[in-house]
Order: sequence, then structure tokens, then C-alpha cells
Amino acid sequence: MAWQDLSDEELVRRFNAGDTGAFEGLFRRYEVAMYRLARARVASEDAALDIVQETFLKAYQGLGKLRSGPAFRAWLYRVCLNVAAGSARSEARRRRAETDAAERLEEVGEPIQTMLKQEGLRRLQSALSRLPRLLADTLILREIEGRSYSEISEVMKCSEKAVEMRLFRARRLLRRAMAAQEGMP
Repeated sequence: MAWQDLSDEELVRRFNAGDTGAFEGLFRRYEVAMYRLARARVASEDAALDIVQETFLKAYQGLGKLRSGPAFRAWLYRVCLNVAAGSARSEARRRRAETDAAERLEEVGEPIQTMLKQEGLRRLQSALSRLPRLLADTLILREIEGRSYSEISEVMKCSEKAVEMRLFRARRLLRRAMAAQEGMP
């Protein structure tokens, strides 16, 4: 039977029973989602790929401790968010070390539309980085990953009402951070 036909629960059960090939099914099923989640948290594609790699390495190492297959998705999202948080701290330190001149050299020759789009993404990521981690993660899961309140509550280990409140606060703070970047009150 192909991995596409198996549930997460069955793949986890098979992995825990010694079928290491079952992990490939889990990887293939979630690699794109983990990349999107990582990409929303860090500025570079390379850093996002590193986060995905580390996420799945940690998942491989820790999957034996996970007893319930249905909880796999929420658990994997938590692993990725934790790895991304650590990576974001490292990336912030690296970005501070870079000079403005190096950034300008990278932009030379790019079409103006691409530059504007990249600048908008940088501004959004910068504003997101100013939000408290719980609020930013909740907002990313909802707005970028398209997860339901129920799924987010499972990942974040909170009630759906808490998800609703976090999203309200995150959106309000994000609007303020974006406005502050533009020099607006």
C-alpha cells in the first residue's frame, strides 16, 4: 500500500514498529507545509530549508515518543515553530551583522517590481518579528497556512477562544508595526 493511502496514525504506528520507510510518507505529506511555515518565519529560502531539515530530523528522532498518530500533525507544527523561533533569533543576529551596502549590491540589476515586492515581504517579516511569538505563530498558522481555529488550538495547545483573541491582538499589533515602519501614527 502506498503512503498516500495511509493515515498519519498508521504511518506513525508503522514507523514505531520499525518500518523507517513510513517516515518518508510523513515527510512527503508535510514537507511543503513545513517549508511554508518556516518561510513565513525567516527571511531567506536557505534558512527556511534548514528549518525544514532540522524539523524533520527532530521529528525522526522524537517520533518514537509520540504515541498517537492523529496528534502527529499538531506535534510537527509545534516542532517546526520551535525550530523556526531558534533560527529566527540566529538570523536576526546575522542580519544585524550585515551592512546596508551588501544589501544594496544584491538589489542592483533587479527589476523595480521585484525589489518592491521583496521590500514589502521584508517589512512584513520585520513587523511579524516584533510581535510576541505566540501571537505571530497564531497569525502565521491562520493567515499563511490557512489552518482552522480548531487546528490552531490543537497546535498551540489552547482553546479556540484563545486562538480568536490571539488573532485579534496579533492583527492589531501587526497593523501598528506596519504603520510605524511607514512613519504613520
